[in-house]
Amino acid sequence: MEKSIRAISVTGSVALVVGIAESILGFSGAVRRQVQKTKSARRRLNDNVTTRPPTSAPTATATATAATTPESVDLFGTTYEVGTTYRISQVGSELSGTIPTEIGFLTELTHLFLGLGDIFGDIPSEIGCLTSLKALNMFGNELSNRVPSEIGLLTELTGLFLYNNKLTNGLPTELGLLTQMSVLSVHHNILSDSIPSEIGFLTNLSIVWLSYNQLSNCLPSEIGLLTKLMALGLAYNSFSSITPSEMEALTHLNELYLSNNQLSGSVPSSLCANPGLIEIQVDCLLDSFPVDPVGCSCRECTCAGS
Repeated sequence: MEKSIRAISVTGSVALVVGIAESILGFSGAVRRQVQKTKSARRRLNDNVTTRPPTSAPTATATATAATTPESVDLFGTTYEVGTTYRISQVGSELSGTIPTEIGFLTELTHLFLGLGDIFGDIPSEIGCLTSLKALNMFGNELSNRVPSEIGLLTELTGLFLYNNKLTNGLPTELGLLTQMSVLSVHHNILSDSIPSEIGFLTNLSIVWLSYNQLSNCLPSEIGLLTKLMALGLAYNSFSSITPSEMEALTHLNELYLSNNQLSGSVPSSLCANPGLIEIQVDCLLDSFPVDPVGCSCRECTCAGS
């Protein structure tokens, strides 16, 4: 029985991706209308927020199955039947080694949980074959290298949990295709570069945890499009600036963590009007951290380390 998967582009998958991209073209108009309805931030967001779709179709492609599809797939010592496995939940010391490419045969999966183990190496591109996935959770392992662009094929995904790994490089722009996603949790990795502007398409996001990485440059203005956000964690990165126009529309925000960056600017006072606001954490002028503080007039503002 052949157990390998040939990684080649599939015409049907390309058509799928193009269709997704076309849907985003129409979706961007809805995003623009949503922003225009936001009272306090309307004018500044129209001036500063970029709502254009990606300039080209995403490059994510699914992978072809082998000539003979196996009846089952072995995953970290457990055998799963192809075509009838919908959920996988394995945790702890039983998880050791790399993720086999054969995981791409389990196309009926809706929930994949592989946490708190010793899984190392890449997230295989064959993950893009699991197009029925609604939740992907691989936290607390030793996964490294990039988040594959094929992640953009998982358009049913509502939660992506890859925190506490060793993932590097930037977040793929194909994340912008995951418009059903409500939770993005990739904190405590080694991610670098900027947050892709395509994050603005993910208007169903309510929780975004990006803290404890090496993300840099300015916060993208498209952050202002995520009007359902309730929690935003950006602490312990290398972001360089924040402007009120990027966040005034985030009127549902309860928690905002900005400390231990290289930020200048101010937190918009309009956030203080949110009755559900719990905490905004910023840097202050401390001898141990001598940077310009981020201005914040909310009573809920606290100094990092205080």
